[in-house]
Amino acid sequence: MKVHSTEAYFTRQHEACCKYLKRYARKPNADDLHSMRVSIKKIKAILNLTTDLHGLDVEGYFAPYRGIFHQAGQIRKAALVHDKLKELSKDKKAIADRGRHITALNKKFKTEIPFCLKDVNERVEDVLAAIRSYDYDTEAYCKKLIPKLKKNGARACITTTHSVNT
Repeated sequence: MKVHSTEAYFTRQHEACCKYLKRYARKPNADDLHSMRVSIKKIKAILNLTTDLHGLDVEGYFAPYRGIFHQAGQIRKAALVHDKLKELSKDKKAIADRGRHITALNKKFKTEIPFCLKDVNERVEDVLAAIRSYDYDTEAYCKKLIPKLKKNGARACITTTHSVNT
């Protein structure tokens, strides 16, 4: 994967993230939040790859995405709990209380989306410039990484599994 493909992948994930946020702003949907969070995880992977290859500090580039990711996680978690309550409980008061909580979270998130999108979009050019500034080939990086993972065996698997889930 050369610079242009890394850049294109980042751009596609960023555009997907914005698309899901805009769609959520029009009509709240927990599935859009989940898809948006997946896109953000992929963006983080690209930024981590850039950091690993060049020692660049790209943590600041990820900051706007992090805020959106955490807000969306709160709302999605509440929606999932609400759905489970509906399935498991006949207690209408508990369901109504949870519903009010979810409605409040939805309103809060919808009012903050335009600002979050503005912050994220302002950083995109900086991220692309960081990716473009190096002519690197990730194939060489992966060729070094794979033997290292094989050598470390189970320990590498545990580390990889942990990092994917967080």
